[in-house]
Amino acid sequence: MATRVLYSSHEPHFLHGPKRKAFFKAPFPTTPQPATEVSSTSYTIMKPQNVFVNYTHPGQQNDRRRRREVASYIGTYFRNRSRPAAKRERESSLARGAQHEQAEGLPVASSSSRPSALQMFNWRLEPSGVSPLALRDGTGLRVDPFSSYPIQPTAALPKALDYFFGAYAPTHLLRSNLGPEQAPQKLIQNYVRYAMQHPVMFESIITLSYANMHISQWVDGQPDIDTARHYGSTLKSLREALSVGNGLFEDATFLAILGLINAEYLLGNVNAYRAHTTAMMYIIRYRGGLNAIGWQDITTPVVAGMKAQCQFYINTSSEKLRRMMKDKSEDLLEPSIAALTPQAPFCNFPPKALPPGLQRLASDGRITDRVFHLAKLTMNTPCIDLRHNNAAANTALSTELTAYLEWTISLGSSSLADGILLMALHRELYDLGSAERYSVFYEDVVLHWTRECLAVIDRIDPDDEALVEMFIWTCFKHSGTMVAPFLRMESDDPNDLRMQLMVRAFQKFWQTREWPFCLELLLRFAPMRECVHWWHLIWERTMKLYEGSEGEPQI
Repeated sequence: MATRVLYSSHEPHFLHGPKRKAFFKAPFPTTPQPATEVSSTSYTIMKPQNVFVNYTHPGQQNDRRRRREVASYIGTYFRNRSRPAAKRERESSLARGAQHEQAEGLPVASSSSRPSALQMFNWRLEPSGVSPLALRDGTGLRVDPFSSYPIQPTAALPKALDYFFGAYAPTHLLRSNLGPEQAPQKLIQNYVRYAMQHPVMFESIITLSYANMHISQWVDGQPDIDTARHYGSTLKSLREALSVGNGLFEDATFLAILGLINAEYLLGNVNAYRAHTTAMMYIIRYRGGLNAIGWQDITTPVVAGMKAQCQFYINTSSEKLRRMMKDKSEDLLEPSIAALTPQAPFCNFPPKALPPGLQRLASDGRITDRVFHLAKLTMNTPCIDLRHNNAAANTALSTELTAYLEWTISLGSSSLADGILLMALHRELYDLGSAERYSVFYEDVVLHWTRECLAVIDRIDPDDEALVEMFIWTCFKHSGTMVAPFLRMESDDPNDLRMQLMVRAFQKFWQTREWPFCLELLLRFAPMRECVHWWHLIWERTMKLYEGSEGEPQI
């Protein structure tokens, strides 16, 4: 059957039908040409003066030579040539921005050439922990060219990097085992330089930062579009990296997985969290142990922290977390990480005195040195405003403290006072972090410690004044989540475990029925006046339930 290519100045009627394949318009007007039939064995050269080029029958798409000629014509006359124009527009925009920055007295980033690696990473870490890797303008965004990023640039990338440097990078400054003062700075410089050379690792950093920055705005636990996009890009890049021959031996691949595990904890993606934790263990085993992986000063404490987190979840009575981690206990016996233990964080800020309530127990020698050190670090960590969701600058410290505390919990407490204090400190650290309290696991942790408090309440001697006061403070910490809307665990159910805990405390310790006594007690352990309102709300609700109850509630 003869085939024909249609050249006409009017759009053929079949282009509007279901078999329409493509419609191309010439880049310049020409004289209309009549339709012409061409034999299937004799092809007409497609010249630019022809206005319309198309197939007249779907069967022509099976003709290899015809497809090549049409594709060649499209590539020659309709290829996108906007890239030079986009480059000129970008340079013009940067030039206008430079004029504005000069007028404001700000340093100007050159737009004529891409900065070298030496220029980009020749910086010193400021004492505040936020790095001047690139200069800032009045809005807080970086003014370095977006072309320096190894992934598709967006206007929000600089802010995400700022968050990572301010919240995660200083974690290496908190450790005292890195040698001279310059060692942590050099480590972070090399880490960033390495990430800029590996898109999968860089994308993982951006995903982790976005998850922390935006989690408070998620609706029903669903991530925002930016976090979801970068998370998907990270997974795609990770699959591509693992598909090549040496993908498992790339340190960037391993570091990207570590970042994904932290992000998936915030995302509440249990299956992915479980899969990537297994992948982390597999890579360590496949490469011959953790010592065979680079970046020891980073990977060793991070893996130790994740091990402590897994052990804590295995021992948690929450069914969801048990189901998630129940098959990880054997993996944690991997010889290269079995002996890993989180190190006690080193804080470079001057410690303050402990609250009077804890000082009393410490002076009596009822708190062990390890738990006392944890309490000192936790109580001296700057608290963030939970109600207004201020970004935390202490994410690194709270992460290390949580890992060390969860490892301490896995060892078991040597005394009842240690155990009660660990329950309170773990909740304290979850509230200090910038995003943990928004995670789907936050509720499981709170309810877990509520059950533990209910289990030990009968072991407390009502005449042991110091221990009773610390226990009442711990009960208020866990049960107060019922009335604080910013913690997203509000409840008015009288059968809620947290309410039952408060009623049991009211029944056993008569002091709790007097609000002035409770207020004075709570301020001795947590001198934060902004919490008084929420403490009083939970006390009022408990008092009403206690006065109207008959006998002890069934637990």
